[in-house]
Amino acid sequence: NTNVRIRDRIQDIVYDDIKNIWISAGRQGIFAYRTDGTLEQYSFTHETTDKSKPSRVTSIYKDKHNTVWASVGNTKYLIYKFDRIAHKFVPAFPNMDKSILIKLSSQAIHDDTFCTMWGGTWENGLYAIDKESRIKGIYLDNDTRDKIVHIHSITEYEPGKLMIGSDDGLTYFYTSPVIGNSFKAHLKEPAISNQFVYPIYKDREGGLWIGTYYGGINYSSPNRNYFSTYSHDPYKNSISGNVVSCFCEDMKGNIWIGTDDAGLNYFDVKTDKFTNFKPIKGRNSLSYHNIHALCIDNNELWIG
Repeated sequence: NTNVRIRDRIQDIVYDDIKNIWISAGRQGIFAYRTDGTLEQYSFTHETTDKSKPSRVTSIYKDKHNTVWASVGNTKYLIYKFDRIAHKFVPAFPNMDKSILIKLSSQAIHDDTFCTMWGGTWENGLYAIDKESRIKGIYLDNDTRDKIVHIHSITEYEPGKLMIGSDDGLTYFYTSPVIGNSFKAHLKEPAISNQFVYPIYKDREGGLWIGTYYGGINYSSPNRNYFSTYSHDPYKNSISGNVVSCFCEDMKGNIWIGTDDAGLNYFDVKTDKFTNFKPIKGRNSLSYHNIHALCIDNNELWIG
């Protein structure tokens, strides 16, 4: 549709099994770029609760069954998923009690090996939800040592082990349908370079990449139990900025890194060298230096 234009901030880009590119665009809702080159918009304006304010997509996520989920603020049901038959986003939990649903508005969504859907919230901890839309448990939400706030990301490193990024560091959380779910540990400074943890990415070799807000990158290979740090150094080859927003791995195993302050970076895993890309006026370059989303589509990189 040539009349559709993406104008708002891009937060996430995901690639599904039928080669659609899904793009979250804040107040504009969600866009799907189809294989035939058309761009389709899904607005949540009709779901808005406070009509004086716009709805806003805060995150999208593709689960293991290739269903696209969306967390949308200022809407009736807050969490939605795409129905391929109806060709629209529908409430994910239509029968959930509203008092619980309002706490579930998530910055991070993840489904694990045991078919549990996890919702990381801003102030209400970590929610576990089963396939029948029932709350299985609420964790990391009390005032003891395991409480965390502002959850930005959830990654399942291996079956039974979630890694959670928040304003309280990197949290290890163990899950099991047999013995139950439990908090394991928090990592903060000096174990990692900065306690404000945003993206968490596991590469194909099992390496763990942690992006922080001001502390650059923390990386741990699968055969060691400590992190190395990559931070900006103006006097030698390095990442271009320390506010890291996203990771993406290409077909050769190299890592693309988005920053919120200094453009795009390419890390060659064989040479251990960075290449920086920034907006350059009058050149075919990045349109802006704040990068929030990356997605690999075969040999093409999508940048939000």
